[in-house]
Amino acid sequence: MSDSLLRPGQGRLFLDWWVEHLARALPAALAGDRRGAARAARVSVTQDRYWAAGAKDAEGRPLSAAPAGGAVALLLDDANGFRRRVTLPIAVHRSVRQVLSHDLDRLTPLRANDLYFDAHVVARDWGAGTCVAELVAAPRARVKQQIEAVETRGLTVERVVLRADDLTTGVNLLPAQARADTDWRRGRILTGALLIACLVLALALAAFPIWQARERVIALQAAEAQARIDAEQTSVLQRQVEKQLGEYNFLLERKHSTPLVAQLLDDLTKRLPDDTWVQTLEIKSNPQTKAREVIVQGETGSGARIVQIVQESPLIKEPVLKAAMTRLAPNAERFHIGGELVLAELPEKLKPTEATSAVTVPLAPAPAAGAPTTTAPAGPKAPETKAGEGKADTKAEPRPSPAPAASATSAGAAQPALPPGAPGVKP
Repeated sequence: MSDSLLRPGQGRLFLDWWVEHLARALPAALAGDRRGAARAARVSVTQDRYWAAGAKDAEGRPLSAAPAGGAVALLLDDANGFRRRVTLPIAVHRSVRQVLSHDLDRLTPLRANDLYFDAHVVARDWGAGTCVAELVAAPRARVKQQIEAVETRGLTVERVVLRADDLTTGVNLLPAQARADTDWRRGRILTGALLIACLVLALALAAFPIWQARERVIALQAAEAQARIDAEQTSVLQRQVEKQLGEYNFLLERKHSTPLVAQLLDDLTKRLPDDTWVQTLEIKSNPQTKAREVIVQGETGSGARIVQIVQESPLIKEPVLKAAMTRLAPNAERFHIGGELVLAELPEKLKPTEATSAVTVPLAPAPAAGAPTTTAPAGPKAPETKAGEGKADTKAEPRPSPAPAASATSAGAAQPALPPGAPGVKP
């Protein structure tokens, strides 16, 4: 538990979150060139326009009127590039350009060698641990062509973006080796100082709560160990109870899975007419249907009704003639009937909540040595015979007869009831 309080990289993410909120609260004069980058001089070859530093979009002039010798930002226009937003883990928000450089072939229709690209973070969700990064790319051939058109007029291109809004995001499509050293780099000194100050403050604020959490973890380790021991003991007892219940229910299932043969004979005897007798009664397992099959062979004088009579039996399911009826005499026919034996209804299985006797009850501890023992009270003394009074009457007084013992198996007792229709069971 203590290791999860200081996971690798979590301190750096906290500092990034802290710096981001501090930057939002800074005035525009102290926020660096990110907020003032939109006021830099910019040109657009596509629109043939030039904007001086601090000029608004409506104050643009023709490109031919641009003064020579200045540094400008080149606006390519969205029609000459690509934009794609991708959701990434928050841990890579500092290196989104490096991460997305490996997927340029998938995110853009061109190969990485044919593109100038850059990426920046649009939004961060610190709670969900994700960030939304925007990939901005343009074909290398078009960028070089427009850079050459601007440089022929005596201007130096220090940034390349698709539109003016990208100037406030720090996007620059130029490769790292071609970028000029602008005032934006000087802001890193202030950023480093703020990071150091935030780190010191964070350590001061986090040291005491972390120490308190460590003490709580140490105190909970003993309780956790005891709870683990109790859980293991409970698991052992549960397995013992389940094993005993399985053995008990297995015997009941084997005992009541099929009707008794005597019950089947009794049912057929009551149903078959007087002119019918059974010569063979066979009960066997059917390997195809995995059920038990009943085969009855005999002679009858009621050949037209014999199948209907057997169908009325609740112990034989779907009886059919296994062979054609054979006439032996004018009033006697041989029949061969087969059907599926109906399984008896199983009694309710013993549940773990009812298996109180399955759990071993520990015996009471023996009394300690020297402890007082309790003895049963002595019964009434026999009448003494005094001298001169003769012998005492030795005839015992008649004792009341004990109450009759209860039946070993009463209704509703633990012994399972026989299936309906069994011998000795009245309907």
